[in-house]
Amino acid sequence: NPEKAQAAYRHALELLPNHARARYNRGLDALQRGEPAAALPDLEAAFRHDPFLRDARLQAARAASAAGVRVDEAIAWVEEALADNDADPAAWLALEAIYARHGPPEKLAAVRARLREMGIPGAGS
Repeated sequence: NPEKAQAAYRHALELLPNHARARYNRGLDALQRGEPAAALPDLEAAFRHDPFLRDARLQAARAASAAGVRVDEAIAWVEEALADNDADPAAWLALEAIYARHGPPEKLAAVRARLREMGIPGAGS
């Protein structure tokens, strides 16, 4: 039940406003509902409060890209994740999604080539 989930996130964040996992879950819920601009503040707060919450960084980048805001920051967030682990398929796929939406084509082609090298099915299509 989405309403119950939202109420639970609200309640958790009233008690612990900087709880990274609650911010991540609420942001991810908003992103999955097609509200990337609403998701971005929670996802960004989640990875800033807990740098080990890697997926929050990638989801924040996806939210920024989908909302069409802070695209350069979104790319930087993904590149930071890749600096930690250059073989992370989720990070490469996030970067592919950003470049597919915002370009430039030559960077998209380079990311897709890397995905193919990694053997990621469907990459580069």
